[in-house]
Amino acid sequence: MISRPPIEVQQEVTHGNAIGIYFFDPEGNRNEVYLRLERDVRQPFRKSIDLDQEPADVFAEAERLLTEGGPAYQPVQ
Repeated sequence: MISRPPIEVQQEVTHGNAIGIYFFDPEGNRNEVYLRLERDVRQPFRKSIDLDQEPADVFAEAERLLTEGGPAYQPVQ
């Protein structure tokens, strides 16, 4: 069996047109896995989102963050 180090999620975000998860691979490369949403959103747009909830609630939160306005970009902390 191959032993693999755990992958730690760095950030869960909405880009308005996608919901993404950022993480570093074992070699230190930053990666993003995302779900494309069928909408056009002016970029850059990135707000943190809680993905540890029911899918319908994730989509509702993403919609709320998009329509809420305010600063559209949150740097990685």
